[in-house]
Amino acid sequence: HVLPEDPRAMNKPIELKSVGGVRNDVSPERFKKGDLLAGVNVELDETGAVRRRGGVTNTLSAAAHSLWASGQDAFVVLNGVLSRVMASLTTTAIRPVAGEHLAYSRIVDEVFWSDGVESGIINGNQSRQWGITVPPAFAAASGPGSLREGEYLYTMTYARADGKESGAPICGRLHSLGGIYFNALPVSSDPTVTTKNIYLSAWNGELPFLAATLPNSDNSAAITAPPPPGPQLRTQFMGPAPAGQVVGHYKGRAYVASGRFLWYSAPFEFELFDLMSGYLAFPSDVRTFAPVSDGIFVGSENETVF
Repeated sequence: HVLPEDPRAMNKPIELKSVGGVRNDVSPERFKKGDLLAGVNVELDETGAVRRRGGVTNTLSAAAHSLWASGQDAFVVLNGVLSRVMASLTTTAIRPVAGEHLAYSRIVDEVFWSDGVESGIINGNQSRQWGITVPPAFAAASGPGSLREGEYLYTMTYARADGKESGAPICGRLHSLGGIYFNALPVSSDPTVTTKNIYLSAWNGELPFLAATLPNSDNSAAITAPPPPGPQLRTQFMGPAPAGQVVGHYKGRAYVASGRFLWYSAPFEFELFDLMSGYLAFPSDVRTFAPVSDGIFVGSENETVF
């Protein structure tokens, strides 16, 4: 409803073909034709015509938070379940989450998220862990074989079918008399992991190289002869993305802010984070990650830096 320029007309039906808007710079008795004393739930177009303001429609009734959209993708947490919002405004459940706020970032054709408790990646209506859990340390034993007697370093990674590889734990060291036997290899519980890679150094060497690739389900292996030369281990001391309150992407690196530390991934390896030194530290918790053409603005609780 609107209140016209003449208060005496408030109780009579009137037609307003054009109005100038609400005025508060003069008293009502000085109003000109088209001036309004007040307007509630109305909008004026450029010609001065009045129309009822658009309303809202309740489409979902649930405890909801962390609504986010990018391109054709939209997500929200409903009753503790991360869900995709469809074009019809219906939702498709993806997975339960524990945090009270999700941060999202689109990287290439996937959506990366974190809620301060865990981190994940959405592809279609499926979510997987953001990165592959590093295998635990494991033991080796010496046995018969044709390896040269001496010291060997060994370690292992998990790998997915798409070739993405986990980080590797600290190398074990073994004095072998001829063969190296692994009798209790860890098996990943991650359903996306399909194989495991065993890395072994040369005789008395300090750099491990790929020596064998096994199915994830295998829990034993033996290397009894010098393996053909393979790629050098490149994921030592790396691991999955930390859980945090802010996520982002800039020039080939993924970023996760966990407390006052802003972690960044290896270049174009969005699921591998250097957990020893791959971070920037700030005096207080990071709240904002805003990339621009030539850098990143990072806002913490008490400062903004570039």
